[in-house]
Amino acid sequence: MRVTNRMMTDAVSANMHKQSERLLSLQETASTGKKVLRPSDDPLTAGRILEYRADISATDQYLTNITHAETRMEMTEDVLETMNGFIETLWGFAADPSSRSPLDRSTAADHIRDLKEQVRQLANSRHGGGYLFAGHLTDEPPFPDDNTYAGDAGEASIIIGKGMDMKINTPGSELFAVGPDGRVALFAALDELEAAYRQDPFDPSAVTEETAATILDAVNQVKEIRAGNAARLSRMGSARNFLEGIRPRLATVLADAEDADVSAAIVEMKLQETAYETALQTASRVIQPTLLDFLQ
Repeated sequence: MRVTNRMMTDAVSANMHKQSERLLSLQETASTGKKVLRPSDDPLTAGRILEYRADISATDQYLTNITHAETRMEMTEDVLETMNGFIETLWGFAADPSSRSPLDRSTAADHIRDLKEQVRQLANSRHGGGYLFAGHLTDEPPFPDDNTYAGDAGEASIIIGKGMDMKINTPGSELFAVGPDGRVALFAALDELEAAYRQDPFDPSAVTEETAATILDAVNQVKEIRAGNAARLSRMGSARNFLEGIRPRLATVLADAEDADVSAAIVEMKLQETAYETALQTASRVIQPTLLDFLQ
């Protein structure tokens, strides 16, 4: 086969083009520290990298969700713990009123009134700009002074894993028994208890069994809500531990797929630079200087 000057020129040009592309690729790898900079570099690896990044992003979001939820639920537990103590004290006034001393009876009504308002204030606790026990209607106090429930039964939940969500709130309608007319049974019972203790002379029989039972039901309901919160907090803690354990492994897999050996890339780049310079020198002997100048 006859080799023409044009064939030699094309071959040299193609070889130098390949070497310059390789040199540019090595320079990018050395400067960025990444093996794959664009999908065309390695479509299969680029696809895996995108998947790994999505998994890491989702894991970070799950951990953020859990952190916010734990803060809310821990505050809820603090509120309910204090509330539980107050309601138990109130139940003590209703459980055995005849055992109260005259001194106790003289101050009991005011004490009952104060505790009732403290329970109401706790039930109107806020977190993150919204009311904890209002359901979805978090902009207004769920327990106004008229002894009704002004919230709704809306539930709030977070995603703690792929296909896994968890309830994080307690609507007021779950916290206290609420009648069809919206009245909160506990507050109505506490009004009756206070009124009974304000009688003069005090009549223990004015404190009815129904009043005592309503307050005791509230004590038990708060305890049940606390138990449910504790169980959910425990599950969230387990989810957190799992996510915190898998997060570094995902980062390692991503790094293996994405990160380049910069030292090796620099060494290879130096070798490629030498090869490119050698190719230029060789081309200068094969191709006429004017054409070589044009190619450079």
